[in-house]
Amino acid sequence: MNWEAIGAIGEVAGAAGVIVTLAYLAIQIRLNTKVVNETATGETYRSFSGYRHLLTDPHLASLYARRLDD
Repeated sequence: MNWEAIGAIGEVAGAAGVIVTLAYLAIQIRLNTKVVNETATGETYRSFSGYRHLLTDPHLASLYARRLDD
């Protein structure tokens, strides 16, 4: 086996490594995007839930209603 054949094998192995790495990164980016979206949705629901919980107090609800009229 000569050096040119060894070099060609090295190039093929390097190209395969790049392809595997790109596929791995694509999967990780998809998973990260999904987690970020789910976290943002959950935080939004928690914020609205906390805000809605404040309006169950009759005094705060009346203050809120008066401010809406202004």
